[in-house]
Formats: sequence, structure tokens, C-alpha cells
Amino acid sequence: VKTIPLGIREAGRRMNSMSQGGLPVDVAEAITWLSGPGAAAVSGNVVGVNGQMLIGAS
Repeated sequence: VKTIPLGIREAGRRMNSMSQGGLPVDVAEAITWLSGPGAAAVSGNVVGVNGQMLIGAS
């Protein structure tokens, strides 16, 4: 994240409906949940960890 120029990070934040940039911890938390008992019934799915950036995308 530190190597991405500030202007590009800010543009990404503006495009994101949650108005925040993603962090590696966001992906780590999704992986932790998927590997735990709470996700026992989840199979054959793609989980997008994208901060709602793709809402309305065609």
C-alpha cells in the first residue's frame, strides 16, 4: 500500500462506496472466516473482498 502513489490511492477511495481503501488485513480476515467453523456450509463460491468497489459495475 505504501508503494502505491497517493493520487492513485485517493482515486481508488473515491470510487469505493465504503470511502476507504482496502488493507491486507481485510483479506486475512476473510480467509480466517472461511477456514473456520462459521463457514462450514460454504463451498464452491467466490468471495469478493473488494470493499463494494464493483457494485453497479457492468
